[in-house]
Amino acid sequence: MNKKGSTIKRIAAIAGCTMLLAVGAGTAMAQTNPAAAKPVTQVDLDNQRSPEVKVNSGFNLGKDNTYVLDTKYADVNGDGVRDHVLLVGYKEGLRMDIPSKDFRIVLRDGDTKQQLIGPKSKAETAVKPYLWIGDYNGDGVKDVRLTLPQDAKGQQVKQEWYTFN
Repeated sequence: MNKKGSTIKRIAAIAGCTMLLAVGAGTAMAQTNPAAAKPVTQVDLDNQRSPEVKVNSGFNLGKDNTYVLDTKYADVNGDGVRDHVLLVGYKEGLRMDIPSKDFRIVLRDGDTKQQLIGPKSKAETAVKPYLWIGDYNGDGVKDVRLTLPQDAKGQQVKQEWYTFN
């Protein structure tokens, strides 16, 4: 927990086919939730990778073969300090295109440096899962979308949204 007594909560989960629509030069918008989606600009600071944690590095969750699958560096708990948001999961080997499972979101608080591990995802497996930061519930604080492609082509996708408060 951080100084505010934070928890990680899953706020929504959907399964289905998500397509990315081109909106214009340098922008894209997800079709799944048009009311919550906002155009992404070329300089999107909330969706840059963590400068401290490398993708595909090992992560200790008490069992072998747990890796960092994606990272983001954004303020997701509303304290004004950018946090390290990690997607960790279990996979057999270092290649990124092999199925992984047992996904969890980890928040490394940018202010207190404390680490909070979220609940296990409802998705069983995914190929190249990734995180995306945005205010999906409209409360003014950034949330995390976990996208879980079910195949290498990304035609079948499960998504979950998480909030930190």
